[in-house]
Amino acid sequence: MIITRSRTIDKLRSKRTQGKFWQNVGKLKDLIGLFESNNSIENIAINERAIEVNKALKDLSAIQKQVLELSYYEGLSQSEIAKHLQIPLGTVKTHSRRGLLKLRQNLKNLLN
Repeated sequence: MIITRSRTIDKLRSKRTQGKFWQNVGKLKDLIGLFESNNSIENIAINERAIEVNKALKDLSAIQKQVLELSYYEGLSQSEIAKHLQIPLGTVKTHSRRGLLKLRQNLKNLLN
């Protein structure tokens, strides 16, 4: 009788722990789902920012855009950009500065 009682208690404890385990698995799935939904919200926000940045870039003159792209995407210095585009260094500096100021003005709402 004692053995039967002990085994019955063990079975009940085992079922309780299994039940808690599956409850915790369910909670974990809920948390993962919440994380994934937040991740998609974050992706939407990133896409919206990218759209705003692209609009701001389209507002630049062709030479300003070219100078900034060579600087940021190609990693060229202003001297290298001047040689590459065959224009004076001062002109590269002017286009770079004016382009950055225009971008800052167009992206004020994203910077705050």
